[in-house]
Amino acid sequence: MKILPAINAKTKKELEEQVKLVSGLVDIVHIDIMDGIFVPSETIQAKEVNELKDAPNIQIHLMALNPLKEFEKFNHKKIKEFIIHAESDKEIDHALREIKKSKIKAGLAFNPETNPKKYVEEIKKSDIALVMSVHPGFSGQKLIPESLDKINEIRSINKKIKIGVDGGINKNTAAIAKSAGADFVCTTSALYNSKSIEKSLKELKKE
Repeated sequence: MKILPAINAKTKKELEEQVKLVSGLVDIVHIDIMDGIFVPSETIQAKEVNELKDAPNIQIHLMALNPLKEFEKFNHKKIKEFIIHAESDKEIDHALREIKKSKIKAGLAFNPETNPKKYVEEIKKSDIALVMSVHPGFSGQKLIPESLDKINEIRSINKKIKIGVDGGINKNTAAIAKSAGADFVCTTSALYNSKSIEKSLKELKKE
């Protein structure tokens, strides 16, 4: 199971600092983009990501309304994976198609209360699914165990899909997510609040 550092930055400086701390330790970082409308918090936007230099591969987790409009603001050459929310727009099918047309892997995120079975066709077309194990918008929340049931539900719809878990991930819950079938987990606090990011990454990978 892969560990993705989840970057939740309010400024360009924060983004650059958090990326620098994990560069050389991981081959991909997960960057949260929040619009302050779809979720109450607001982060850096496409402009700051586009200006990043010497970053690992980037997975974008977009928590915003009008995902296709937001996707078009990004420099697509910098992005390897782009995840939008199932709850964000009625036109998510179109958005997923456009992301894939840009040679970027397309993903769909599901909030804790969302039933993936309502999105069967979209899941079939997605490369990645992201199970939110907390309510999006704030880091430091506790993992909601029932949310992990979605992993098997999603896998039954698309056996080839890569599934991640985002929220409340620490050494103990990473092991639970792995047992539930997660291919990767995203974590902010367990890495950036630790004394040694390198040591914490190794510990999380052991689980």
